[in-house]
Amino acid sequence: MSNILGIDHYRVHLRCATKARPRVTRNGTFMPKVYVTWKTQFAMLLKAEYAPVMRTEPLSMTINVYFKGKARGDADNYAGAVMDACQGVLYPNDKQVKLLHIELHEDHGSNRVELTVDIHKLEGEDGS
Repeated sequence: MSNILGIDHYRVHLRCATKARPRVTRNGTFMPKVYVTWKTQFAMLLKAEYAPVMRTEPLSMTINVYFKGKARGDADNYAGAVMDACQGVLYPNDKQVKLLHIELHEDHGSNRVELTVDIHKLEGEDGS
């Protein structure tokens, strides 16, 4: 990827959740309610604060997650949760994220997630 078309920055003040695994029962498969509630809250805060533009281009994303205390999960699970919550708000499908960077930080300030999203033009596109 090259030719960055734009960069968007977002900050959501909410403790980050880790990506949940689907639960399978004899009545069907579902995601845990706590995870679904967190994703909805994250998306609502993102929309309310920024009114983001839905991007259809290939993207790279940098996620910085800040915790008042220590992080309890793995970086890939935090990234998965944030990417799931952004789907339908920043982009139609998280397959558009071609490059991902995540950092977990201990911070004495507030729990929050900071996103930097780079919008790319793929090599070989003529732009017309």
